[in-house]
Amino acid sequence: MDIINTITRENTTTKEVVMASEMIAEISDDEDFLEEDPQRIELLISSLESVVRAGEASINVTDPVVRSINNLMNLDQGILEDGMIEGGRAVAALEGQITNFQTNDGNFSTVLDNVGVTAVKIDARSVGSSLAYANLLPENETLLIGGAFQEGNTRLFSDGDAIPLNRTATSISVPSSVLDLLGGAGVELTAVPVTFIIYGNDVLFRPSMPTEVEENIEEEDKSTVTERVASQIISAIIRTENTSIVNLPPGSPVITTFLSNLVHMISCEKKVPII
Repeated sequence: MDIINTITRENTTTKEVVMASEMIAEISDDEDFLEEDPQRIELLISSLESVVRAGEASINVTDPVVRSINNLMNLDQGILEDGMIEGGRAVAALEGQITNFQTNDGNFSTVLDNVGVTAVKIDARSVGSSLAYANLLPENETLLIGGAFQEGNTRLFSDGDAIPLNRTATSISVPSSVLDLLGGAGVELTAVPVTFIIYGNDVLFRPSMPTEVEENIEEEDKSTVTERVASQIISAIIRTENTSIVNLPPGSPVITTFLSNLVHMISCEKKVPII
């Protein structure tokens, strides 16, 4: 526990933050150690939050944070004491660190077994009908969405119309109209910070409590089930200082596609907050 106690301290210097983030990534890779005492998971997430609060934009902090999230997603489904709260905190920590990184001029992209992150500065003038991110299934292979992500199959598209939907496990497309609205709000359109994140499973998103099903009167039995997300999970984040877009223009939804149980589903969302 000494190493856990060490990383839970608030870190102030860049060197301390880098060292703490690497230690967190190292600990998160030891599943047996974490599952032996679930409280260690809460301490680990608290330590991640401490690192993010430091505000360091360095890739030497961002990369270990992403690796830590990837490792947490390897944990047994039932190990999180409060799945929604702890998982939500882990997701918020990841998004917070990527936001820190986006204050840099550079780009960041990594694809691990359970999570893929692409954080880039986009020239809005190069975007076609939409800006999109997708996890593609290998050609000529059975349509199965399980298994580890592969670097070459997770791609950024400057035009969402180019996505091969017939072999897409999941994707998200942000219409170019969003970028146009940002331009109208005074945002520099030659370098719009855009982040795409894809999660391979729902460990960090599942409800913390079972969902009650109606009572079976004949058998005098009340059973419960736990709701699960039966697909990969994908998000797009466009953060610009002091800018918020709530309503997209009619006919310009953000579109997500996903494979679930070998059925291709499409969902549209017309209200997308951009912070």
